[in-house]
Amino acid sequence: MNFHLKSLFFYFMFLFSALVCQFLTSTSLNWWHFGLMPRVSAHLLRIFAFPLVHASWFALLTNAIHLGLLCATVSFVAQQSSTRVLFWGYTFGGVLLWLLGAARPYFGFDVLIFTMWGYLCSYGYFREQLRANMISLCAVILWGVLFLGWVPLSSVVLAPFGREQGLGLLSGVLLSLLTFKWQRGWKRQQV
Repeated sequence: MNFHLKSLFFYFMFLFSALVCQFLTSTSLNWWHFGLMPRVSAHLLRIFAFPLVHASWFALLTNAIHLGLLCATVSFVAQQSSTRVLFWGYTFGGVLLWLLGAARPYFGFDVLIFTMWGYLCSYGYFREQLRANMISLCAVILWGVLFLGWVPLSSVVLAPFGREQGLGLLSGVLLSLLTFKWQRGWKRQQV
């Protein structure tokens, strides 16, 4: 239970930071200047700030709901590594977007949402257990239907599937592989 509380604490601190950034940038007419521009060295530190800026309060609310559900699921599934997955997903997704993103400003939770989704979708593949495979299948079906635009509501909730979402999925799959390798190596050392 301690792992769940720690993950919940980090999620709410992240959400509070996003609310403060939204409040500060909602009064500015040039809020999109706070976004991340790929391969611009002056924007390298914005890797840590761009997910906190959103186009509107509605975008922040809907993204916060998706991110909260995915973080809660990751916290339930990967109890011991959920905080690591959230932190490294935040960092690794931003780095991939900075390196490989299109030349336009990026902002919002989309990279982190798709990182968590990619982690859950690939979780069962690397662990080869029935429970893990069922969790991955549920993640693919439940969120895949919404994220890939098969539900009419998804065009309002998330941006169309593009480079930002694809790089988030890639970082989630890589994080799932890395946490699996780390846990597997750790268990072997204890035996």
